[in-house]
Amino acid sequence: MRPFLVPYVTAGNGHRAAAMAVREAFSKEGLPSITVDVLNFSDKVFRMIYSNIYEIIGEHSHSSCGALYKLTDQDREKSSLIQLVDKISDKSLTQFRDFIRDNDPPAAICTHFLPQAILCNMKMNGQYNGRIYSCITDFDLHQMWVCQGVENYFVANEAMVHKLEELGVRKENILVSGIPVLSKFSSLSRKRIVPGRPQRMRILISGSSVADKKILSLLESINNLEIPLDIDVIAGRNESLHERISSVILDHPMTIRVHGFVDNMEALMAGSDLLISKPGGLTISEALCANLPLLLFSPIPFQETKNATFIEEKGAGFLCEDINQILHKVSWLYHNPSELMKMKDQCASLAYPMSARTIARKIIRDLHKDPGSFFHLKLSDFELTGTEALL
Repeated sequence: MRPFLVPYVTAGNGHRAAAMAVREAFSKEGLPSITVDVLNFSDKVFRMIYSNIYEIIGEHSHSSCGALYKLTDQDREKSSLIQLVDKISDKSLTQFRDFIRDNDPPAAICTHFLPQAILCNMKMNGQYNGRIYSCITDFDLHQMWVCQGVENYFVANEAMVHKLEELGVRKENILVSGIPVLSKFSSLSRKRIVPGRPQRMRILISGSSVADKKILSLLESINNLEIPLDIDVIAGRNESLHERISSVILDHPMTIRVHGFVDNMEALMAGSDLLISKPGGLTISEALCANLPLLLFSPIPFQETKNATFIEEKGAGFLCEDINQILHKVSWLYHNPSELMKMKDQCASLAYPMSARTIARKIIRDLHKDPGSFFHLKLSDFELTGTEALL
């Protein structure tokens, strides 16, 4: 029995997190799947361009990210630039194509457009006969996600359905599933806010993908609010940020706890009243499942700006242009708990806690209808070639 393939790219944390969620969902259905970072099939230079440079410009040069977004938000069939990018990617990932030919997965669920484009090209050329699914990890559409050969698009909201339809995708090939999150986010329970001003407010700050100086400046400024705040700051794998924040002391009545890399984000979210973060698609999706209102800042243009705009328009959070706006919103929400309650309810209305399982079950239904599918193969077909190092 051949496993499903869930390929992703390590360009930020969200694509991998979505892939892990989809793999977990297949496991809960009793079916095998594997996740692979397609950059493991490339050379060091290509890997650096796609991963390291993305992280650097994403943190320090938003204008460069914005320019790249606009240049590539074009029709693949008409854009010579995107066709050139596809050609370079295809040449740099010949080992990934070999991997697909050797293992012939019955379906590939892509949480990044890079492996999706390669698989679609293989399908158009008769080199791959499996089904290709696109799992879009933002709240708005970038045209790099649109490829001939995709069986079904899984999207975050109805607006994306309309945009895909305008680009020629049939409505029956689009499903509003939400962005896939791990099951531990699907069972979060939150206490309703008691009317009246809370005695204390707990704020969670996700700082791992934000420039150190912005987080330090935020903490220095928030110290002047003089309201009772309990603050958790996540530095992730940024050891420099962790060390610098660890020396920060907030004045009474505030407290601060500093975390490095955490594997209990769901517990931290469930215990918080407000999240301050960059507007990444996965972070937002997890927060919505925790019914956790968001103050979003330092977005990468344009995809993260559009994520934040969507959340603000729906009343689940605010896009803050600077630290002063963050401070104003924190103080306002502390003194207006009914508004915080409204935002919490809006988060609940936007959440898709079962998103990953919805995606897995849709794919399973599709393959059950296919007489040559995964479900008609022998158990001996489960053996893989050349993937041991990637599992």
